[in-house]
Amino acid sequence: STVDKDGTLVVNGQRRFILGTYHNPGELGELLELAQNGINLVRCGADARSLDQAKTAGLFAWVNTGANLDLSENTTERKQNLLAMAAALKDHPALAVWEAPDEALWNLYYPNLEKQLHRSDLTEAQLDSLLTDLEQNSRRLADGLQKGLAVLRQADPQRPVWFNHAPRNSVAQLTRFSTLADIIGCDIYPVRLGHNGHSDLIDKNLSCVGAYTDRMQASGPNKPVWMVLQAFSWDQLTTKKPEEMDPQ
Repeated sequence: STVDKDGTLVVNGQRRFILGTYHNPGELGELLELAQNGINLVRCGADARSLDQAKTAGLFAWVNTGANLDLSENTTERKQNLLAMAAALKDHPALAVWEAPDEALWNLYYPNLEKQLHRSDLTEAQLDSLLTDLEQNSRRLADGLQKGLAVLRQADPQRPVWFNHAPRNSVAQLTRFSTLADIIGCDIYPVRLGHNGHSDLIDKNLSCVGAYTDRMQASGPNKPVWMVLQAFSWDQLTTKKPEEMDPQ
């Protein structure tokens, strides 16, 4: 797989407009149904069986490297895991894209640091210390990912790497990570309005998806942007009974 000059993914010499899904039902019949309805990319586990199943359904796949891509700590073990993963999967015809650790930058904040930053009794000195630590951790993580990417790209130079960001962080903070990626993106789920505060922009409506797309483009100019769109209801995650769900 490669990324064309206009940002289109090219797989086996053919340009593909990507319609993907994080949800992998794990059943061939359901995967076939996804393919029949226009889906062409699905998340798979880091195993040949999952990729075989995707291929049988006529789907391409992406695999998340997990923490193994970050060589800022546990370097020897993670590098070995990363190389083993690449060696096992890089020749599989269904594998189109690698994914970096999901929302890597935001996970430096969430949940512990985010709670501390919003404490009402936080002193200026404490805030300065937290922000200093965060900046150092961000730089260390970016450096670790850069080293991991060098290892992965040497082991598998044929496939692009996608970084999916959270709908958080400034453009300057995101840029440090987006510049490492071949493809960038963001998962923003704004419905229903005011329900969960998923958007940190002034715009909380559906239109914030476009605003976050602009933010991603600003953090990684000239790179393709794959936005993860909402295909679920927050109520499904927060209520136990169907009758309690808000029809909105």
